[in-house]
Amino acid sequence: MDVGYLALVAGGVGVYWWRYLKTRTARGPKDPLFAPDAEIAMHVARHEARSRSQPLSALHVLYGLVQDEAFAAAIARVGGDAACVEDKLLADLGAPPDRDARPAEVGEMLNHAVVVARHNERLATCTDVWAYLAPSPDARRVLTACSVDPVALLYVLVHGIVDGAPSALVTREADVVLRNDDYTTREFVVELLRDVFDLPEAHAMARMEAAHGQGSAVLGRFAGDTARHKVAEARSRARAQGFPLRIEAESR
Repeated sequence: MDVGYLALVAGGVGVYWWRYLKTRTARGPKDPLFAPDAEIAMHVARHEARSRSQPLSALHVLYGLVQDEAFAAAIARVGGDAACVEDKLLADLGAPPDRDARPAEVGEMLNHAVVVARHNERLATCTDVWAYLAPSPDARRVLTACSVDPVALLYVLVHGIVDGAPSALVTREADVVLRNDDYTTREFVVELLRDVFDLPEAHAMARMEAAHGQGSAVLGRFAGDTARHKVAEARSRARAQGFPLRIEAESR
């Protein structure tokens, strides 16, 4: 919940990214932008693009991600088949080029992934890359063709559990707990807490900041049915915006 400011710094990192993309081989291992998993995925993506004499695109990057075991396992966890995704990607990459494609878009996506990772004092991972590649129409089309929900995939990668997995049985009363992630914006969370949980602006800001700083925050204690309804509405709004927000009702 820490990415609302990213547009202010994206330009500078974008220049760095394109310089990295063009000179990575000459520079060697110094100053890496990516963690080992994403570094391998990007190497595969760049190789696939070069071997086809194509500009790097979202499809090449997704192809690189699918070669990562953890990413492929996450696809399986949301009911998809990584082999189907790979076959679809290879078919699309072998088709005549799309004249309307914008290769620069992939640079913008990777730029955001690097900015988020750096802000959180780490290297960009495959999860970071997917978080900002997921809105790509080409990537979404491929996954949808293989029965994979792009947002559900991100949720598994971020939280390690399937979205909507049953939580502890909620009876008479339950605490509603908000958990932090690096991709849901602060602005969205505050708006959600105001609209769905009827929290005043200052209280919503305080709960959001608590979740960001401590990893989780209790939003309030509600009757069981009320808690379930509010959690369902919050999840629905978050998924509609492409955010992997995790919010749950928990009995004491």
